[in-house]
Amino acid sequence: METGFPWGSAPSVDLSLWRADAIVLFDWLMSTDLNAVPITHPAQKQALADLLARLEEVGITESTEEEIAAPRKMWQGHGLGGAPIDQSSVTRAQGSMTQDIT
Repeated sequence: METGFPWGSAPSVDLSLWRADAIVLFDWLMSTDLNAVPITHPAQKQALADLLARLEEVGITESTEEEIAAPRKMWQGHGLGGAPIDQSSVTRAQGSMTQDIT
């Protein structure tokens, strides 16, 4: 899909995410002041804003409170200083729930 950029069209990539990951990213982006996120170049901030826009376009905004809470509960106590993440349990928990972002 070609997207309109100030400098013209730019090539795009197709990215497939587990729906749970897309929901977590969307929730974080909606609650984060992008001006407060440490960046080293304005393109990084723009990429986050573009990601938020794409998540809105694919219907992540229609997520229920239960869908938002489920990944948080699943990951509570894992990673980022918590217990090591068991990849097999992650795969089983997320199953084949994917959301194509194209």
